[in-house]
Formats: sequence, C-alpha cells, structure tokens
Amino acid sequence: MDFKAIVRNALLIALPLIGFILVFAEDVLLFFGERYVQGALILRVLIVGQMFNYYTGPNGNLLINGRHSKIDFYNTCAILVLSLILNYFGYKLYGVLGVAVATSIGIMLINIVKVIEVKIFYKIFPYEVENILLTIIIVFSFFIIKTLNINIHNLIFKLITNFSLGLFTAILAGGVLYVFIGKKYNYNTLLLYFNGSKRLK
Repeated sequence: MDFKAIVRNALLIALPLIGFILVFAEDVLLFFGERYVQGALILRVLIVGQMFNYYTGPNGNLLINGRHSKIDFYNTCAILVLSLILNYFGYKLYGVLGVAVATSIGIMLINIVKVIEVKIFYKIFPYEVENILLTIIIVFSFFIIKTLNINIHNLIFKLITNFSLGLFTAILAGGVLYVFIGKKYNYNTLLLYFNGSKRLK
C-alpha cells in the first residue's frame, strides 16, 4: 500500500467522527455538562488543527524510520518553541481561544514542514486534492442533518441518530459522486485496501 493510500484510509476512518464533532460540537460537549458548551468554538479550532495530521500522514514516523530521526528531533524542538511563543501571545490577546488557535497553527506549520522534508528526502507527496473534496462531502453531510434540527429529548440517542444519519448521507453522496465522476473515495474501496486488493481505477 503506498503512502497516499495510507493517508486516504486514515481520512476515511477519522473524518466521520471529526466531521460529526466539528458540526455537533455543542451537543457533544453538552454530554459532559452544560458549562462545557461554551467551549464549542475552542473545540472546533482544535479539531481543525488536528485534521492536518490526517491530511499530511505519518511523516514523522517516515522520517524516523528512514534514518532522518535527527530531522524529526529538530522538528519537535522547533514546534515546542513555536508553540510556547504562539500560546503566550495567543493567550494575552484572546485568552483560551487564542491558545487553541495558536496550538492549531503550530500543528499546521510543523506538518507542512514535515511534508516538505518528506518530499525532499523521499520524493513522496502525501497530499491529494480529492481529500479536500472528501472532507467537504462529510462535513456538509453532517451540516445538512444539523439543519434538520431533529428534536430528540434523550441526548445520547440524539447523538447516535445524528451521527448515523450524517454518515449515511455522506456515504450516499460519496456513492453518487463515485458513479458520476468515477473517483475512488468510498468505504468499499477502504475495505479493498485493507484486504490488500489493488486500487480501483
């Protein structure tokens, strides 16, 4: 399985949950108590930063296993210093939200640096434009379900229902896209990759 396939499969696994939390952040935090709902924006900012880990793939592991562990060590030191600086100014300007923004920016920047390093050392570029399309489909699917404003009093049942309907909508939209555009982004392809089958063309 090539590196791009690993990145794509990681997205296929993580995006449904990420998209759900991104859209239904208030409901998810409400599960832990009403006082946590006000942190929905902070949660969304942190999720956006973490998404870059899935977009770029396990570049750090590739650098370590490819005899470039020193480079990854320097990256770790750089992100530590950068995060401290960004978090300091972020907190002074915007409080906790500033810390979340600073943390996400730091994650994005270090992942971009790792992508460049992997491209230089191994001639591998994990990014595919289609991954953005996949993200849009999944997030928009959950957003559609949210606009329906399904009124269920039991919070746990409401979360499960919204997640299931959003996932079903995303799979349906992905299937339609696959039929009309011929792309390989659907869950059947994911299963084929895990079984070691060849990539669909």
